[in-house]
Amino acid sequence: MLKVKSKMTKSYLTISNKWTSIDQCFGLTQNPPNGNYMLIIRKMDMDLRKYLRQSHNKLTWEKKSPNYL
Repeated sequence: MLKVKSKMTKSYLTISNKWTSIDQCFGLTQNPPNGNYMLIIRKMDMDLRKYLRQSHNKLTWEKKSPNYL
C-alpha cells in the first residue's frame, strides 16, 4: 500500500469518498520525473481556482466551505 504523506491528499481522499457533493477520487499516481503525487479525478471544464474566481459572488458560504467535519 502506498504511504500518502501529504495531509491535503489524505484529506481529499477521505472526504471525496465519504461525501457525494465532492468529486470522487479514483486513485493516486506518482509523476516519475519529479516524484509529485497526483489525484485521479474526473475531468472538469475548468480548474477550481478559475471556478471560484468566476462564481464567488453566486456561492453561499455553505457552498464555498461545506460542513464536512
